[in-house]
Amino acid sequence: MAKKGKSMKGLIAVAHPDDETIFFAGLIQAWKHIEWTVVCATDGNWRGRGEERQNELIAACATLKIKHIKFLGFADNPNYRLKLKLLTQELSQLPAFDYVFTHGIFGEYSHPHHQDISYATHAVFSKKSKVFGIAYNEFPDLLVALSRKHYAVKSKILRSTYLKETVKILHHVPTSAVEGFTRNSIARISKIYHHICGKKKLSTQDLDFWLAEFTRRSTQLNKKSVNVSPKGL
Repeated sequence: MAKKGKSMKGLIAVAHPDDETIFFAGLIQAWKHIEWTVVCATDGNWRGRGEERQNELIAACATLKIKHIKFLGFADNPNYRLKLKLLTQELSQLPAFDYVFTHGIFGEYSHPHHQDISYATHAVFSKKSKVFGIAYNEFPDLLVALSRKHYAVKSKILRSTYLKETVKILHHVPTSAVEGFTRNSIARISKIYHHICGKKKLSTQDLDFWLAEFTRRSTQLNKKSVNVSPKGL
């Protein structure tokens, strides 16, 4: 629930058009009192459909009742990582948000652009906002179970607005009725990102710590996990 007299603001920072629906449509609908902004890092032009895909995102956001949309315009070529310095500069120009959601640092199905926007978003906002990444292969700190109504909206966007893309990725990312998110320190995010990029490999000790932490997070039940409202975080 929004605090009295204050409109709470939230950011969804994604890599491509359709990510905002695949991973966050349930959250956006459940937290309806949040004034959401969607920022898309790339131009979506990997298969030459850039303008069309951007229009699809605009249409999807209209369905989800999101008015604030920003495209950063980075080239959508998965063979190259996003330019991290420019990406963080762009994100730094955004206003303050109460809650920030983005991709998981592992990139869900290991997409480099998902990893890039996750790292940059955590780096820019961790000190001033509550930042959550997608809990892909991690136990969630926040779990949103979609109602039938919200699931129907999410499914309709994916099978109509985003049909051309959905038929290509459905075996990778099914239309989930549950969306999970986790909070990680920027120190942990940074270590994992640089390990993934090959810039600074984690030591055996660090890897052992991460595996132990992963196990702990995967076995402990967080009582605040299911359908937590902004007030409860």
